[in-house]
Amino acid sequence: MFPQTIKFTFNLFVVDKKYAIFTEKMRLFLALKIEASQEYISIIDDLKHLLRRDSISWADSNIAHLTLKFFGNTPDYKFEKIDKQLEEVCQNIKPIQFSITKIGAFGSSYKPQILWFGINQEEKLKEIHNEIMKALKPIGYLPDAGNFVPHITFARIHKTSDKTWFWKCVEKYQTNHIQDVYAENIHLFESKLSPEKAVHDIVKSYSFSG
Repeated sequence: MFPQTIKFTFNLFVVDKKYAIFTEKMRLFLALKIEASQEYISIIDDLKHLLRRDSISWADSNIAHLTLKFFGNTPDYKFEKIDKQLEEVCQNIKPIQFSITKIGAFGSSYKPQILWFGINQEEKLKEIHNEIMKALKPIGYLPDAGNFVPHITFARIHKTSDKTWFWKCVEKYQTNHIQDVYAENIHLFESKLSPEKAVHDIVKSYSFSG
């Protein structure tokens, strides 16, 4: 005798439209958008040439940004809460001006991993970051581990062929004035990853109106 057959109807697998919307996720991060100057682009082009024998992934200068908070995969109901908090906190933040002035690297001297542009006026950026994190804490977002270091990532290093030459090239731009930046808003980006490149689309912008 065969076991009883269990039948499922299609309706059991239909997800309510409202529920589907609220479970959809976007990979979000909050950042200042940087309009790359010709000097900014020229330095990266120069480094690409100097370090052409190394295995390095170079970020697209057209989507240069200074990340303030990475949210990761975020369902719609969380986005609504983030949106509300950002709208409120940005009303009390004043526009900021700073300069991109140096190059640095994360990782060790033996194994560098990230190349980034650094800025002056770090304390002002840190104050803005602190205000934003205070606003996000009530909805469950805590500050990331470690100190916030304002920076603009422009390359990810996979392998270097000559460490001495690598650092010599980086030091060439250690104290250059690269460009001035005037920031009067921040943007919530959706990051879409693919084997070819990362695409960052602005989901919403928030003006500093303090």
